[in-house]
Formats: sequence, C-alpha cells, structure tokens
Amino acid sequence: MAKTNRTIVIFLIFLILITQAFLFVNEKIQRNQIAFDEKSHAYESSSLIDNQIGGSFDSIGENNQNQQVNKVEDQNIIFSNISYKSLFGGLYEIPDLIKVNPDYEYINDYKIKDSNTAIIVTDKNIYIRIEGSIKKISIDGIPSNAYLTSCEMTRSNNQYYIFIGTSYSGLFAKSLDDERFYHFFYGIKRVFYTSDQSLLFETITALFVKDNDLFIGYQSSKGVDIINLDSYYSMRSSKNSIYKIYNSNLELKNNVKQKVEKFFEIDDKVYAYTNFGIFKYENGQFIIDKDFEEEEEIIDNNIRGIYLSSFAASSKNKIDKLIDIAKYCNLNAFVVDFKDDYGYLSYGSNLELAKKMKSTRKLIDIEYLFEKARENNIKIIARIVSFRDPIAYDYDNHKFALWSKSKNLPWSGAKSIEKWIDPYNVEYLNYLIDVAKEIENLGVYEIQFDYIRFPAEGNTSDIDYRYNNKNISKNVQIFNFLNKARENLKVSLSIDFFGYQCWYKISKHIGQDIFLNSQVVDAIYPMYYPSHFSKGFYSKGINQLESVRLIYKHGTIRAMENSNYKVAIRPWIQAFKLDVNEDFVEYIKNEVRGVIESGINSYIFWNPASDYNVLYEVFKK
Repeated sequence: MAKTNRTIVIFLIFLILITQAFLFVNEKIQRNQIAFDEKSHAYESSSLIDNQIGGSFDSIGENNQNQQVNKVEDQNIIFSNISYKSLFGGLYEIPDLIKVNPDYEYINDYKIKDSNTAIIVTDKNIYIRIEGSIKKISIDGIPSNAYLTSCEMTRSNNQYYIFIGTSYSGLFAKSLDDERFYHFFYGIKRVFYTSDQSLLFETITALFVKDNDLFIGYQSSKGVDIINLDSYYSMRSSKNSIYKIYNSNLELKNNVKQKVEKFFEIDDKVYAYTNFGIFKYENGQFIIDKDFEEEEEIIDNNIRGIYLSSFAASSKNKIDKLIDIAKYCNLNAFVVDFKDDYGYLSYGSNLELAKKMKSTRKLIDIEYLFEKARENNIKIIARIVSFRDPIAYDYDNHKFALWSKSKNLPWSGAKSIEKWIDPYNVEYLNYLIDVAKEIENLGVYEIQFDYIRFPAEGNTSDIDYRYNNKNISKNVQIFNFLNKARENLKVSLSIDFFGYQCWYKISKHIGQDIFLNSQVVDAIYPMYYPSHFSKGFYSKGINQLESVRLIYKHGTIRAMENSNYKVAIRPWIQAFKLDVNEDFVEYIKNEVRGVIESGINSYIFWNPASDYNVLYEVFKK
C-alpha cells in the first residue's frame, strides 16, 4: 500500500512538472504579441480620410503654468558649419521659446517664424506661439495612436495654417479656425514594404514651407514630395479640385537608409540635410551641394548568443551542451533567466522582500555556469522579467498589482500568466533595482530588462493606475525607471522591445519609446519574430524565406535610425518553429542574413525550451 501511494505521489509530481513546462513554453512563445494593431490603425485612419474641415476655433486652450515662456528676441539663424544635431533644441525645452512638462512629453520639432510666432510639436501635442502667448492645439482628426514627428506653419489671407507629420499616420493640416485636421491621403508616401493603397505611411521626418510650396521629407529613402499650397487652399473652398503634389528628384546614396533630417534656407535657396549629404533645390530637383560619409557611427559590440531558461542553467549537462553549441557557432553570450516569467529569482536571492514574497529559489548553478562561461569567453547577460510577475501580483493583498476600474479588483490580462504589476508603484520599482544590483554583484556582463512595458493585451482601458498621482505618461515612467537603474548600476544595461516599437516611433500605449530610452540604455533587443508579424507583411509576392530576411534587415535598420544610432541593436532571432512553412534551417539562416545585411553582427537566438541543436546545421559551413 505504501509503495502504491509513493507511486501515485511521484506520478502527480511528474504531471505537475510537465504541465508547468508546457505553460512555460507556450507563454514564452507568445511573449511578443504585437502591440501595434494594423487593422485598428487602418480602420481609424480610413474613417478620417474624407473628413472635411470647418467650424469655429474653440478648441485651443491656454497652456498650464509649467509652460510659461519669456519674450522671444529677434533671431537670425546662421547655418555655418551646419550639423544635424544643432538644428534641434533641448529634449524638454527650447530656450526663450517653450518649456514642456518632462513628466508628460518632449519636443520633437519646432519652427520659429518671427519673434512672436512659432509652432512646436512634441511626441503627443501641438503648441503655437502667437502674439507672445503659447496655446495648445486640439489634435482632433489625427488618429489617437499617432506619434507626431514634424511641424510647419504658414499664413495665407490673414489665416494661419499648420501642418503636422507623423511616424506612420501620414500628413495632416488645418487652419486655426478649423475644428479638425485634414488628412492628406493622395500622394503621400507609404511605407516601403506595402502597396500604394496602404494606410500605413512612411515616417515624415521634416516639413518646410517656401513661398507656396510645402516640402515633405521622409525616412527610408523616400526622398522629398512637394505640395502646392495654392492648390490646397483651392481644394478647401471647392469640392471639385484636389491638391497638387509632386515628387522632387533627390539623388539617393542608399535604397533604404537615406533620410531627410531637416530643411533649411540660405540666400533664398532651400536645402535638404540628409544623413548622406546636403542637397540644394534648383529647377525642381535637389542637387548634391555637399557630400559626406554617414554622420552616425553604428554601435555594434558583436554580441551573439542564445537564451537559457533557469531550468537549462540548472543542469551541468545542459550547460556543457550549450557551451559546445556556442563554440561551434562562434557565439559569445548567454542570456539567462535570473528573474523568470513566474516571478522567481532563480539565482537564490537574499533580499528581505524576496523572502517575504517567497520569490527566491536557488535553481541556477551559479558557480558552474560562471566557471564554464569564463573558460569559454561567454558573456552572461541576466534577463529580468520586470512588470509581469505572478508572485508579486498576489503579494500582500495585491498591493503591487494593476487594478480594475470596473471590478475594484486586481486587473487580469488576456491569459492566466498575464499578471501585471503597476509600473508606478515605487516600492516595486525599488525591488527591481535591488534585484538588479544583487545580480550585478554576481559578476554578470549585462542586466537585461524584459517586459519593460505596460500591458498590451486584454481590456487595458479598464486599468486603474492607482499610484500615478502625478499623471506621468507611460513612456516617461519607463524612462524614469531606466534612468534610475542606470544611476544604480555599473554594468551594461539593456531592454527587450516589441518589434513594431522599433519599426516605428510609438510611445503612447505600452510606454516603449525607442528614442527616449536610447538616452539611458546601452542596448535594445527588438523581438522581430516573423511568426508574430501579420500575414503578408511584405505584400508583393515575396515568399516566406525572403520575407524573413527583409523583416530582420529593414527592422534592424529602422531600429538604428529611430534610436539615432545611440545604442547597440541586438535582434532576437526566432529559433522555434511557430508558423514556419519553409525548411527550418534555411528559415534561421535568412533571419541571420537579414541582420548582417543591416550592417551589424549581433543577435540572440530565442527558443523557449533552450533547444538549439538546429544551429549545428545553420552554421555547418
């Protein structure tokens, strides 16, 4: 009888382990569900295309007390020794023009028209200065998920008109008497991988008005378009006309990477400043005026590695096997779960709060892992799952958990493991910092924060951020945490990002702002898993293998551009078979090829079970 009972107990333990392993693998694979919803964006954008402009100017409100400005003196901007970086003001302040609230927004672009007239665009708001006072402009008519990148302002028939460029929503305009923005649909460049009818537009990087022309500069070698403003004004008064838009020739030095950074004017001539040179506008085209090498130097630390679960790192045999694979494939890094998806500190923490929460367990064989890593020149990168933590979620009457407005209970996500922590809770933020410092003292090469974001799935509109007493925006809150981590840590600091958050500048929904975060971290790991991109992402008859290569090539390039080349980019490579319809070895080879073709030699393979035997075939030659 006793023997039978032992058999039953052993069987139950085995069943529990198998169930946990299955959930672990399933949730790991799903960790990169895309936050940027193309369908909802297209639906919202399409509803704005045919909106007509009209109404009264009642949506401008006075700015708050944090945005007081001094009187602007007459300014003559001199473009001698011009540099791209000199064309922009500070992150939160343009001296003698405007200060924005650094807890909420930062400045992306501005134009000074005269000593009393200017327009300023932040990542989410528009401000104008007229007759010495600053006013905030309603953005009705621009999609709610749009990221504002560029601005311009002009005057015609005693009426001011403003033009706004965005990251992926296109171009918008209105007069100050209009209630809503008009969406320019016809002729504005689409992203390079879709059809001309797509509702995803290429990033508009610069706007400039000269006489009756609006110059539009783009990212990704889309060049320059010019809208005749007289035709736009005529269109506003006549339903039978359409604005006239022209493509201006600009010699491209690279078919993907060239970007118009800024327009400027000298001696009545318009110039376009790009990352490959300065071009002068003459006879309807931009002609090279000064050629130069790329100003940005790519940061590439040549970090190539694989992900290890804490279970894999607990086995000497498994560690030895993965060391062998790393040596064969010329890899030099292990990303290891030191704080895993379930909230456990798998290295055996001594923190008091960890002991109270019962989140500490000694699973990783620290001594053996570090010994073998040193012998084989393997860098240990410590992965810390940050704001998704089932243990902390349940602790002390759910004091760390996100809260549901409708139920007055802890908010739960779309899946059982979706137990999110409130990123505004200071005690939990300090806990993460303490965890990172404790791990740093073990001798890791780098601290990597994963799930360093707000939730993207589930009914996120029902979330009550109980601890956000100062109304700090999501992107700034993530930045503030990373900035504090930077101040407390000496080792390299990195973060994992949704793929789309690197492809476009998007900051409003989950708080991942590649430009802002690049100010304080050393590396960003985009999750470009092709299985998580929409079907037909490249819609022009491209097969899956070619699509895989281009996703990594173009995605990596855009991540470098959107971060202003301030950080190392290390894409996660999909090494699991979800939605793989081609030969798996060729699939992975094409992923790696895409990264290398972008100009870097850094990447990390992700397999939730830490099974990388396929890499022997990938690197066979």
